[in-house]
Amino acid sequence: MTMTMATMVMIMMLTMTTTTTTTTMKMMRMRIRMKEKKERNQKKFRKQLFNKKKFNIDFLKWLPEKTSRTCPLTGILASPKKSNYRNKDELSIGHDYNKQIAVGFQMGRYCEGRTVIEVDYSQLQLAT
Repeated sequence: MTMTMATMVMIMMLTMTTTTTTTTMKMMRMRIRMKEKKERNQKKFRKQLFNKKKFNIDFLKWLPEKTSRTCPLTGILASPKKSNYRNKDELSIGHDYNKQIAVGFQMGRYCEGRTVIEVDYSQLQLAT
């Protein structure tokens, strides 16, 4: 049985179309799965964020009732500078050697009673 050139071209086109359609379908299914995964992750993140906010609000309401040493908590303040500044400080609030309230770096261990060394802000080196 001999095939004509037209028949061979027709078979090749059908094969290519089927392969292309299969590849396209696989890509579409993959995109749908990726979109569904992204939506699940976003939903999970929103739920975590809601729970963390709720916990923090409840904690901030509870804290002043349990201790008289709570300092007033304010919101986050934006820096007027948009670049070349650090927004992370890890300073402790506690008592210095003279039992005065101080803000600075912690010295000592919790179990032995810790002391806060006050920061000399004039000696801080600014990152540029």
